[in-house]
Amino acid sequence: MSVSAVSSNPQIYQPVLQQQSFRQDLQSLTTAVQSGDLASAQKAYATLVSDNPQLASSSGNGSGSPFQQAISAIGQSLQNSDIGGAQNALSTLQQNMKAHHGHHHHHGDATQNAAATATPASSPLSASSSSIDFLA
Repeated sequence: MSVSAVSSNPQIYQPVLQQQSFRQDLQSLTTAVQSGDLASAQKAYATLVSDNPQLASSSGNGSGSPFQQAISAIGQSLQNSDIGGAQNALSTLQQNMKAHHGHHHHHGDATQNAAATATPASSPLSASSSSIDFLA
C-alpha cells in the first residue's frame, strides 16, 4: 500500500514540472522573437505548442483566452516568416500580461496608493501652511 502512495507522488509534482517547462518554453520563444532569430523562434514556438497542445486549440478561430490568441498570432506570423509581426504580437502579449498581472494585486496597490495620496500633503507647498492647519 505504501508503494502505491509513493508511486502516486510524482503526479503531485507533475503540474509544477509542466509549469516550469511552460515558462522555459515561453522564455525561449520570447528570446528568439525579440532577437529577430526566425529559425529559433519557429523552433521555440513548435516546442511550446507541442508541450502545451491547449495553446494550439484557439488558432485561427478567434476563440480561447487573450493569451491563447496572442500565442496563436505569434505562431501565424512565424509560419509566414514574418518576424516583425511576431515581435508586434509578442509586444502586445507582454503589455497585456503586465496589465493583467497588476489587477491581481489590489490589496498591495491600495497601500501603495494610500502612500502616494499622502505624499502631496507633505509637499513643500503645503508644509508652510500645515502648522496653521493643525492649529485650526
